[in-house]
Amino acid sequence: MNIFLEVISLDNIVQRSNYFEYVVGLEGISLRAPATFSFDEIDQIIGKAESVGHGVALNASKIFHEDELDHLRATLMAIKERNIKHIFFSDLAVYMIARELGMNDRLIYNATTYLANSEDVNHYLDLGTSVVISPDLSLREQIEIVNHTKKPSVIFAFGKYAIFHSRRELLTNYFEYRNFDNINLRNNRNLTIVEELRFEHHPIVEDENGTHVFTSKYYCLLKEINLFNKPFNLYLSTNFLTNDQINFLAQTYDDAATNNKKAESFYDELQQVIPGLGEGIRNQKTFLLKKDGGAE
Repeated sequence: MNIFLEVISLDNIVQRSNYFEYVVGLEGISLRAPATFSFDEIDQIIGKAESVGHGVALNASKIFHEDELDHLRATLMAIKERNIKHIFFSDLAVYMIARELGMNDRLIYNATTYLANSEDVNHYLDLGTSVVISPDLSLREQIEIVNHTKKPSVIFAFGKYAIFHSRRELLTNYFEYRNFDNINLRNNRNLTIVEELRFEHHPIVEDENGTHVFTSKYYCLLKEINLFNKPFNLYLSTNFLTNDQINFLAQTYDDAATNNKKAESFYDELQQVIPGLGEGIRNQKTFLLKKDGGAE
């Protein structure tokens, strides 16, 4: 089992029992990364990861406009020269350019909500990439997809993931004509939004890629990892976590992957360090009809 962990500093990179790939952000190519690094810093991260027997992956999940493709190509060429094991992407422009450069075997398609059946997954596996299976599925559906895929895929196992994204600067536009002074809007991770008819506080972040709204709870698939019959990999997203919380998260999943019979006790310990864990719709029907209690 590979465990992909988003990192925010060199302190997150230590030797662990299972094989880890530390996911880094790079400005101009990443989307919703908890931190971004320069190439010089990424080289340091690669060096440290290799020294403890692990690897490095890259978040390249941004959606690119036409005038950004030259920069994308130049960046992928620079990445090709480095020992970056995998590249997470959402835009098919990344696939097309990476294929031209002979790098498509490094790619992992991360389309958030689109990969919802094994035929989709196997199509991208045939293209030479791996995939991240959507967390917006029931546990039964996730297990069935893993059971019917040709190669191990990636399960989104932890984190607050985006439920809304706009390329517009919605916070800036909202506050422009209101008398709120001294509010730092860009990359402020302390702001939340509440829907009119609900009570959950959803983090809202405005950055160079627009405005993002995240789930109110940390999606956590931990107790259930022993229910999967075929090999798979895990992805741990670390937005809104501190260095210490990230290190505890990594150790928890490392321990659970090694001894999944104790996963429930590991979950209880994780809840103490990172409050607000949730299961998403994992134990619900994906399609909830009105007669079964769905919305009017």
